[in-house]
Amino acid sequence: MWRPFSGGATMTGMRSLPCFLVLFALGAVSCGAPPQATVVPCVPCAPTGAAPAPPAAVASSTAPPPPPTRSSKLDELGRQRLERAWVRTKLVKVMYDRGTVPLSELAGAYRAVALAARDSGLHGDALRRPLQEYRDALSGLRDATRTRFQSGVASEADVATVDSAITEADYWLEEAIEQVR
Repeated sequence: MWRPFSGGATMTGMRSLPCFLVLFALGAVSCGAPPQATVVPCVPCAPTGAAPAPPAAVASSTAPPPPPTRSSKLDELGRQRLERAWVRTKLVKVMYDRGTVPLSELAGAYRAVALAARDSGLHGDALRRPLQEYRDALSGLRDATRTRFQSGVASEADVATVDSAITEADYWLEEAIEQVR
């Protein structure tokens, strides 16, 4: 180990100095490096007689790709998945009301409905409707959970679970509404 006042440096201390200098130099170079240059079409790729397009024009001229087309079979399977998620949710709700399943199971069933709706390929009002039903169902569940919490049956974690699910439902619903605009 290197000791500054012990009569000189030992080899182990001197071995670590080159590593430190290399790492310091690499850090300085990477932190001070200029940002990556924007790719501009080369002269052979540019239209004949035209100068290469400025980077902003290149980026703005590319339109987003069209949405992928879905087969009718995939659309039908998406609708079936959504219907079956609702059936399961209704059954789990009955079991929750009887006290045979926990709140997390019911919240998971409601979430499965929303995920099925989002993945189903539905758009516009067809997507908004099930997401609105999901949001409304969670709102009713929130009220019931708060009542149960006040009576000492539900925990604070149960209330937080429902509140979190409602926030997610609001987000998904707003996202679906914005897609229609």
